[in-house]
Amino acid sequence: MKKNSFLEKIKVKINTDVVLEKLQSEYGEEVSKLLDFNEFNIGEKLQMNSFHQENFRLLYIAEKQKLCRLQDNFDERAGQKYDKYKYGNSKDLSKVEIERYYLPKDEELIKLKKIIRLQETRVEFFSAVADSFKSQGFNMRVFMDNLKVGG
Repeated sequence: MKKNSFLEKIKVKINTDVVLEKLQSEYGEEVSKLLDFNEFNIGEKLQMNSFHQENFRLLYIAEKQKLCRLQDNFDERAGQKYDKYKYGNSKDLSKVEIERYYLPKDEELIKLKKIIRLQETRVEFFSAVADSFKSQGFNMRVFMDNLKVGG
């Protein structure tokens, strides 16, 4: 049975959306509350901003480390698979043939790539949240300057 690459791409996108939805449900409401500010709570929000920014930056770093380990694992397995196809095969396969036709079809490597894509989604989520807190500090300072001016 031939696999449809279009359907595979959709399946990966759906899985990515599930991960993103899970992250949104786990962190979304809390993050929104932490990022929301007004003239009554801006002092407290300014004091806590760098704390929240650092916490989410650390979550980003932890998720990035997981991604690096997954990528290292993928590279190691791909190298082992390459050797298997190159030296453990009765066919005399070229580098291009192995990389273009054999490795992309390897089930284990396909699964590892999917896991890497899902982890990339987690990394991007925490990066975006950390960036939001970074820009929130600037936004609050502008807001306070406008309050002083009477805007």
